Parts: sequence; C-alpha cells; structure tokens
Amino acid sequence: MKQKIVIKMQLHGGKCRSKAMQIASVADGVTSVAIEGEDKDRVVVIGDGVDSASLANSLRKKVGYADIISVEEVKAKFHLYITGLFFFGLELLEDIGRTNILVDLVEGKSLDKVANKGILTTNQSQLT
Repeated sequence: MKQKIVIKMQLHGGKCRSKAMQIASVADGVTSVAIEGEDKDRVVVIGDGVDSASLANSLRKKVGYADIISVEEVKAKFHLYITGLFFFGLELLEDIGRTNILVDLVEGKSLDKVANKGILTTNQSQLT
C-alpha cells in the first residue's frame, strides 16, 4: 500500500533540511521525499510500506523534534491508451481515422465516469 506521511519538524537552515531528507530517503520503502510548508518545516515522505513511527524516531534521534501530522493512503493513477476507438460512457463507437485516447483512470472510479476527461489525437501530448 502506497502511503504519504507528513512529519512536522523544526528545521533551522539548509543543513538540517538536508540531513532530514537524507535520513528519510534511506528508510525502507521510501520512493520520494520533499520539504513543504510555509516555513519549510514539514517533511513529506511517499513510499510503499514505510514504518512512520520508526521514521519519526530516526528523525528525532538525528535531527530533533519530529511529530507525525498525517499518514494517508495514496491512490494510484493509471493511464489508459487506446488506439482507434472513441469512448463515450461505456459505449464504443466506430473508428474514425487513427486516434489515440488518453483517459486518466483513478483507482476506484468506473470507466464511464472518467471517459470524457480527455481525448487525444496522435499528435497531441496533453489532455484536452
């Protein structure tokens, strides 16, 4: 299960931020680490199966104050590429030329709810 962990810290200066990011990045299962917040006082860790309590303890020992703000599941995003078909709801229509369709599928949503989010022609690279 991929999760997002937000830990509030007292990070005074670049050296503390760098050390906190280094400690968080070597924890088991971590895929990304970032510093966020107005005061750059929150370490945001995203990973699969990360032990948030152990991570907070490691940060406390090496850097100082560390308080877990939130631990939440990150829903995966999938991209569906379909060549030669148009989606309108659950209905498949005839191929009109060669067209690629990119539909942003968010886990747990049915295809008919997200199908009209974006249609791409072969030359386009962004959702329309």
